[in-house]
Amino acid sequence: MQPLSRRDFVRCAAGVGALALAGCAAGRPTPPAPTPTATPSLPTTQPDLRHGTLDTRLGATEKPTWRLALPTTRPATGTILALHALGGSVSDWFDGLKVGPYADELGLAIAAVDGGKSWWHPRKDGSDTGRMVLEDLLPVIEKEGAPTERLGLTGISMGGFGALHLALQIPAARLMGVSTISAALATDAAYVDEVAFDGKEDFDRHSPLHHTERYLPLAIWMACGRQDPFFAANKKFADALPRALTTFDQGGHGTEYWFAHIDGAMRFFDGKA
Repeated sequence: MQPLSRRDFVRCAAGVGALALAGCAAGRPTPPAPTPTATPSLPTTQPDLRHGTLDTRLGATEKPTWRLALPTTRPATGTILALHALGGSVSDWFDGLKVGPYADELGLAIAAVDGGKSWWHPRKDGSDTGRMVLEDLLPVIEKEGAPTERLGLTGISMGGFGALHLALQIPAARLMGVSTISAALATDAAYVDEVAFDGKEDFDRHSPLHHTERYLPLAIWMACGRQDPFFAANKKFADALPRALTTFDQGGHGTEYWFAHIDGAMRFFDGKA
């Protein structure tokens, strides 16, 4: 596979937000993931759903929307924070991937917030949607009944990058773990784009591959298709983490792959709270 250009790096990441792109690599479509031989056993219970808008000075958009699923059959023992992809929104999780029913299945609250296109880290425009999640979203969902003493992080593409970034901002004793699908990771600064990073220095500061030693104690689960343009970086990152659980199988950067692996990403947190 040819190296990913800066333009293609953002194009690929942007596709997940709309949950509509089959994938791209070096300007060419990536083969979508094959249809799973067995459909995952997805939960169907109806959670207690809450929603609202967030008052924040750190958001990439004005009054970002948040959504929360609380279990109805037992008290939640922790909360999973789900980070969407470039161009995405909370709807990707609750209307597209339909993760709400996992609240009862896992006994965990599930929360998401609109993060715009800021890549979940501090930007030169003054936004910092990662900090927004921790400083502004958590107090709101805690008032709604979500326990915030134990947190899990999950994300797709740009959201996978964001989940790994936020994992280093949360004390390890408070973190249940991190699960990512098709995380938008790059191996070097050649992939820097102004949409994702504010230059090489910003990339070097925030790239998980530059700080792998800090992830060694953490519980991490990763899935990425071998035809995904981000596969090489995902594998390089995972290879540096002996404890990481990985599913590196056939598939591209697209909805079929994400739907096929969302069950694994969510059930990774079962029993961890």
